[in-house]
Amino acid sequence: MERPLLNDGNQYPTDIMLASALGSSMEVYQALIDSLSKYQTELEWHYYNDSKSWLGKAVTKKKTVFWLSVWQGFFKVSFHFSEKARLGVMNLPISIETKVHLENAPIKGKLVSVAIDVSNQGHLKDIFTLVSYKQTFQ
Repeated sequence: MERPLLNDGNQYPTDIMLASALGSSMEVYQALIDSLSKYQTELEWHYYNDSKSWLGKAVTKKKTVFWLSVWQGFFKVSFHFSEKARLGVMNLPISIETKVHLENAPIKGKLVSVAIDVSNQGHLKDIFTLVSYKQTFQ
């Protein structure tokens, strides 16, 4: 089973490490990070033993908005929604591809997840639409 990069729990992710892993997607990552403040959101890096990797946790007022993992040449942004919130997401102005992923995603416990593999600027529109929705949906 594949797993994200940044697996050394003793080595906090640096911009140099991220650039090495992301390659040309580093510009997209930087655009995401630079725009998070517009949504009063911060990305916090934590090492998780269950995934044996560093994950970025995007938070707004202590509420988790999304998770970010780093892969070779891209990064993944994952959102988790309740079944009720899932229905609302389907009405958002996001790509058909993201809607299909969400529609086909299995429900795990009380949550359904959608992960967006991010490698170009075009993916950011869906991410910021979902960030705004996640922040307003209680």
